[in-house]
Amino acid sequence: MNTANLESIFDILSKTELPKYSPVIPKRDTKDNVLLDVLCTVINKLITNGDKIKNDRREFYPPNRKPPTIGIDAYLARLLKYSPCSKECFIMSLVYIDRFLRNCDLIVNSMNIHRLVITSLLISTKYLDDIFYNNEFYSQVGGISLREMNGLEVNFLTMMNYTVNCSLDEFEKYSREVEKAKRNLEQEQLLQQQQTTSVISQVPQVNQTVQQQLPLNSSTTTSNSTSNTNSNSSVKSTNQLVPQVNSNNTNNSLVYFQNSSSSPMKTSTNNVNTSIPMPTRRRGSCDHSVTNGKTTQFNSTGWVA
Repeated sequence: MNTANLESIFDILSKTELPKYSPVIPKRDTKDNVLLDVLCTVINKLITNGDKIKNDRREFYPPNRKPPTIGIDAYLARLLKYSPCSKECFIMSLVYIDRFLRNCDLIVNSMNIHRLVITSLLISTKYLDDIFYNNEFYSQVGGISLREMNGLEVNFLTMMNYTVNCSLDEFEKYSREVEKAKRNLEQEQLLQQQQTTSVISQVPQVNQTVQQQLPLNSSTTTSNSTSNTNSNSSVKSTNQLVPQVNSNNTNNSLVYFQNSSSSPMKTSTNNVNTSIPMPTRRRGSCDHSVTNGKTTQFNSTGWVA
């Protein structure tokens, strides 16, 4: 199958503007989020073109011949987060994928892109980095078995005729395009943040203008003040003296007693029933309440978290 008409990774990077694409990534906690956006945009454009063409070859397909359960965006974010390799290894993996496609006449689609990426990254770490992790580590990062990781590495090298060396000019060519794409994305993200900030700053001004235009409801204010006055007068009336008839008084004169039933409660500490134990459970403690009759006991079973 002839793949000469398909765009390579370098062709996509060398365009004036990258295709508009929003990566689907739950968390952006990688060591270079802008590089992640560039990788996701380029790889998704590559597999979008490849999915349109019928592919009869099954190299680097999953063993069960089913689509991977993780998307390529989240997969690239996982590799960029957990791979202890340098950032240059990801650029070198792009070089290897382009070289692999030219030499092997293989179409990249959504079925084989995951294993192509993890295999090219593994080989690039062994080629560039002085200190690198073994195949078992990258098999765990990539979510495949060690046996499959070893087989993918051998197949990748065999199909490329073990040409893993890369000249400085070729590497810098890819590196310049990646850096240019990163700068363009950073400028777009900065512009979007400025627009969002300007929109948010205009919201309080609109609210203040609406509040100034609203008239004050004088009737509501008057009724509220009247109700407050009536409530205050009712509270004061409870403290008035209540006339009572004294049976011992022969003149039937009225004796005034203060109505304490409705007066504010001002109990002293002497009236508190100290026989009822107060709860002493602390917030965040490991105490468990045990009900024993009418009293409650708290037995500590652990340290405070």
